[in-house]
Amino acid sequence: MLDDADNRQWYAVYAASNARSFVAPWLEVEKKVNLTDDDYATKVVLACWHGGRIVAGGAVILPHLDNLELAYADVFTHPDRRRQGHGSAVIEAIVELARQHNRSRLFLEAMWALDDRTDAGHEFLLARGSTVDLIDAVRVLGSRASARCLIVRVCGAGPT
Repeated sequence: MLDDADNRQWYAVYAASNARSFVAPWLEVEKKVNLTDDDYATKVVLACWHGGRIVAGGAVILPHLDNLELAYADVFTHPDRRRQGHGSAVIEAIVELARQHNRSRLFLEAMWALDDRTDAGHEFLLARGSTVDLIDAVRVLGSRASARCLIVRVCGAGPT
């Protein structure tokens, strides 16, 4: 695990790289809790330094009880430091870590706006041989009337 100062830098890079208009990144305290080892999995935090600063990072989750062929991973690079090899270095470290733990499959996520598949994360993973397996869409309802209609469908009750 990183010390407190490095953890703050790591989180700042994570937050900057995951800033999207349609979803907020995890809070720093949430990310720290999510990356603390527990009975379910070993969690490894990775950081890439350049010029004394963290410019890219990632995390790997290695389950202990099920999905033993999988390593779940996240990789990110500060937007100002992309296309300089830092994210690729993190991916290489993730792949090596997965191999050391006898994992045959790597699960990575990328976020992009539904109408823009040129987002950096999407392009980065495709360029490294990844394939799109599952798309999880996040949509904002445009009005209160739309929200009421959704509630009606989910709950099966009429509008109030």
